[in-house]
Amino acid sequence: MKARQVISLLVVLVVLSGCKINRPDDVLSPKVMEEVLYDYHLAQAILMEEGQSEKYKRDYYLDWVFQKHGVSKQDFEHSLIWYTRYPNEFAEIYGKLSDRVTRDRNQAAMLLERIEKSSFSVESGDSVDLWYLNRNIILSGSIYLDKVLFTIKSDTTFHKGDTITWNINNTFVAKADTLPQQIYASLSMRYGNSQVVTVDTLLDRTTNVKLTTVIDSVVDLNTITGSVCYMDSTAAKDACAVLTDVSLIRQR
Repeated sequence: MKARQVISLLVVLVVLSGCKINRPDDVLSPKVMEEVLYDYHLAQAILMEEGQSEKYKRDYYLDWVFQKHGVSKQDFEHSLIWYTRYPNEFAEIYGKLSDRVTRDRNQAAMLLERIEKSSFSVESGDSVDLWYLNRNIILSGSIYLDKVLFTIKSDTTFHKGDTITWNINNTFVAKADTLPQQIYASLSMRYGNSQVVTVDTLLDRTTNVKLTTVIDSVVDLNTITGSVCYMDSTAAKDACAVLTDVSLIRQR
């Protein structure tokens, strides 16, 4: 009886091993595939949002996705074909993707709600942080990651004489200290009469930066804009700039 049990167990193990899917070495792992697919769909969504006139950017967005994850387009397409042959494995990946998108969407909704509440609760004499982007930003030599841009439209919460201060803590991280690092930062007030008032500076070392300007006329103020960008993004391919604790303070 014991011998028959052993034989039965061996048969079961053989059957189970025959059902196991062996993923080839040249196919991306489920974890890597999930990460690439997440950014791949994000890039596609951005392209759809930008409309037909921006379709020429398609290859640039997708190349950035592949570059970010260290895979080639051929690796991705080959892996995609392989996973489509195994629906259960592919469904498991997309199940995790769906959960991740749901979490990110809920977090974005909460962030938007906080921004809206803060914008409608401004009172005279308040000091308000207007910054709505990530407070910690990494700039690299990539054409998609070598700059930060923002625009804030004027509304009734702005008053003449308000002081706007953009605070940035910057740290350069490079493989070699000899690599040239220069980042240009500017803060501008744009008025209805085409007047532009700009304060700017050059970040060429690890430093804390404050760019400050004053609203001259709230009636004519259109937008507050700002930018941080590499002077030469090609020089930053082996380095990056880490911007931390970014804030944009409007003080009355």
